[in-house]
Amino acid sequence: MSTDPPGASPRVLLDTLIARSRGKGLRAIAGNTGWLLGEKVWRALLAALVTAWVARYLGPTNYASIAYALAIVTFFGPVAQLGISNLIVRDLAREPGAAGEIIGTGVVLRMGAGLLGLVGAIAFLFATDPTATGRLVGALIAGQLVFQSAEVIDCWFQSRLESRYGVRLRLVVSLVMSALKVGLILAKMPLWTFALAISLEFGLTAAAIAAAYLWHGQSVGWRFSAHRARGLLHEGLPFMASALAIAIYMRFDQVLLRQIDGVEALGIFAAIVPLAQVWQIVPVSIVASLTPVIAREAEKGPEAYAQALRAMFLLLGALSLAIALLIAVAAGPAVNLLLGQAYAGAVPALRVYGFTNIPVALGLAWNVWATISGKGKLLLINTVAGSVVSLIANLALIPRYGVMGAAVAANLSYFTSALLINYVTCRDMFFLQLGIVRKVRVAE
Repeated sequence: MSTDPPGASPRVLLDTLIARSRGKGLRAIAGNTGWLLGEKVWRALLAALVTAWVARYLGPTNYASIAYALAIVTFFGPVAQLGISNLIVRDLAREPGAAGEIIGTGVVLRMGAGLLGLVGAIAFLFATDPTATGRLVGALIAGQLVFQSAEVIDCWFQSRLESRYGVRLRLVVSLVMSALKVGLILAKMPLWTFALAISLEFGLTAAAIAAAYLWHGQSVGWRFSAHRARGLLHEGLPFMASALAIAIYMRFDQVLLRQIDGVEALGIFAAIVPLAQVWQIVPVSIVASLTPVIAREAEKGPEAYAQALRAMFLLLGALSLAIALLIAVAAGPAVNLLLGQAYAGAVPALRVYGFTNIPVALGLAWNVWATISGKGKLLLINTVAGSVVSLIANLALIPRYGVMGAAVAANLSYFTSALLINYVTCRDMFFLQLGIVRKVRVAE
């Protein structure tokens, strides 16, 4: 049995994982992080290119059906995930001898929640989309909610600092499915085949991860524990609520665009978003590299900690501003080259949406402080604030300004969640994000 407190901060949990992995050490942790980060970079680039090609082939109206279904699935995703993935990784690191019970309980919970999410998503789609094609596309895409339960098995690799196995498999599946989508384009296949391909990617990934688990000598031997299930559900509730709030302020604009401005507006907006978001791999990579450095500076005292955080905020702020300006300059040629003339009207909105890279970068850096300082509870406050602003701003701006209104609303919600709300919840950090060290209290 573990003696670690159930409410341990992310920093304590990291220390626990390191302590329980003495034979592998920091080198293994760095390598594990590198695999996870490399996967994110590669998949983000590949997804952006293939998605643009699919959107170009389908056109704004047809692509809107996929975008709308993905938006609805995103809303039901947090319910299907239950907020327990990181908790399972934690428990597997603490209690490796109880892996059968932990994985078995997690799989049952996630499978059941996935089925509920699937039913809920399909019911919502049938209630809001009157077209037979839209309903078929939505039902096919919603199937991924069940396949995502395989993430529990991948947690076992993560807990052992062996994420490379899951990463390799996901990369292979990603390459295969990207090639398949290109093949569907060249063969001029209908819309529903692309929806099927989206869920098929999750299904193949689930099968591959399960096969890798067995390949590494692990017998299934899973068992369900009602006691552990109750604990996971109780602890996971805040994380699920936070993920739901994030889903609202990231996807509500697309749902509202379809209802107010029509399917073509949704298709145009959904196609330009990945062109701006793909650049987020830059701050993600930098934050992953700087987090250990910031953690070491925190051990030296509050003054060194504050200066290190300030340097990170200034670096990410400057880089994200440069990215936003680059998108503003290159938006026209990029849309014409990747999406085609059918999406030409989206260029102004892409220029505005590109500035969301600034709050995203500052938010990633803020998460480093929250993790190291044990302030993870503030995450829920920030995300709820962002979702509230998203709801209000989109309702106010989309009816009048359409796609451009959605782009402006995205900036307002992102800046609120990543920066402005900190003026209320942790004012010293708000000023530190702006490069101003008012007081050295960031480690309290």
